[in-house]
Amino acid sequence: MAKKEANNLGYNDAILFNLRGKVAETTSANIFMVKDNKVITPPLGNIIDGITRKTVIRLLLDMNVEVKQEDISKERFLNFGALFLTGTAT
Repeated sequence: MAKKEANNLGYNDAILFNLRGKVAETTSANIFMVKDNKVITPPLGNIIDGITRKTVIRLLLDMNVEVKQEDISKERFLNFGALFLTGTAT
């Protein structure tokens, strides 16, 4: 439903929030935020623990990139330096 609504508004996808109002994922992909030379992604609990997500985290750590899994507020999300999505179908 969220993707259909986003498409009707002219967007390709929707960003979903968890029950606490924190960034969770899109309708088909995990979210990674890049800020201050760190990669931040929402923690497990309310998101899909996908193989692609695990692989990306492992690759980043192998390249000595700091990866944090933490809650991301809407305000913080709107001030990210860069963003990428991962998903097998994405």
